[in-house]
Amino acid sequence: MKKGRSLETAETFDAARRCYDARVSESEAGLAGILSKPELDPDFRQRQIVSFETAIKEDRSQYYAAAFNAANHYARAGELDKARPLLEMAAADPALADLVRQLREIIK
Repeated sequence: MKKGRSLETAETFDAARRCYDARVSESEAGLAGILSKPELDPDFRQRQIVSFETAIKEDRSQYYAAAFNAANHYARAGELDKARPLLEMAAADPALADLVRQLREIIK
């Protein structure tokens, strides 16, 4: 922000958001695969389920944070049409509610 490169920063956060989205999809597919194999060793299967669920939760949280950061930087760059949909994505994370509300007020 200090260098006035909000547009580049927004694009970088948006690219990160897409990467996190892909990781969530991969983990969801892995989880579905494990869930479809009840014949696996129960301890192994449970560890895998917990691992996939943890990865999904963490990557989804990062997805929302990246969406918020991209929206924030797009707004700073004056690209409100790009900021708004990303802000709505970020709004799905209750942990970001206050930040989303603040940014919505700024870009009205």
